Amino acid sequence: MKLGIAVDPSALKRGDLARCAQLIDDSALDLLWLEAPSDRTAAVVAAAASLAGTTERVTIGGRLYLGHTHPIYTAEECAVLDNLLGGRWISSLAPAPGHESSFDEAARIILKAARSRPFVHRGAVWTVPAQLRANTHAPDDAVMVTPSRVRSDGTWVQAESAEALGAPYLADNSAPRGRGLRPAVFDVDSVDGHDAVVRVVEELRAAGRDDGVDTAILRLPAVGASNAAFVIDKIARRIRAAVQLPALPAGLEQFWDRHNFDEELVSIDV
Repeated sequence: MKLGIAVDPSALKRGDLARCAQLIDDSALDLLWLEAPSDRTAAVVAAAASLAGTTERVTIGGRLYLGHTHPIYTAEECAVLDNLLGGRWISSLAPAPGHESSFDEAARIILKAARSRPFVHRGAVWTVPAQLRANTHAPDDAVMVTPSRVRSDGTWVQAESAEALGAPYLADNSAPRGRGLRPAVFDVDSVDGHDAVVRVVEELRAAGRDDGVDTAILRLPAVGASNAAFVIDKIARRIRAAVQLPALPAGLEQFWDRHNFDEELVSIDV
């Protein structure tokens, strides 16, 4: 199971976000997940772009709410982010409040655009290409979003229609559905203390065993400059080993007993 941490970039200073991202990168966790209120989607895009030069390995993901903005613009932003991050960008599409009825159509356009080949769309809300009278200089019968995506599978959907759209469904405190990749977000109260760590480990193990979750994003109440190092260390050094390993390597518990006074993970029954 891959592990990631969710943060709200709109609630962090840019320097604090960069430091948090570097800590996650250095810890070899799999995913830094950016999510902001639905009216601050631009903060997610800007934050992801700012991390291209400060991270090397970690995948950057973010929730994008689809509303009034033309989906082609969102597709272009995703293509640019994917190239900036060298194929390390994943977006999760969700309907903005009040735009649930047009979400499927907008998401379908973005998924078509991610294939990096010309396409046409004629729908109830959007027409691509628009072929407006003012666009006599662009008489194309089809369009292709540029630059081409580094990865074409970096789009998840957080809506009931995910399977019909042919995209992985991002479950949020619920059981995943559909086939293929099964990512999920989990609200975690705390990782401070033995009991808190055990609860998280048991929940993730059950999600992997019973629901097939293969990517878990942990959402804590507030990850910021004051506690980022502590939270990331707990997840990377304590929770990840207990979740990802079916059994700890022989002798490791004894090594921790001798060299580490913090026995939180040692006492977890693995």
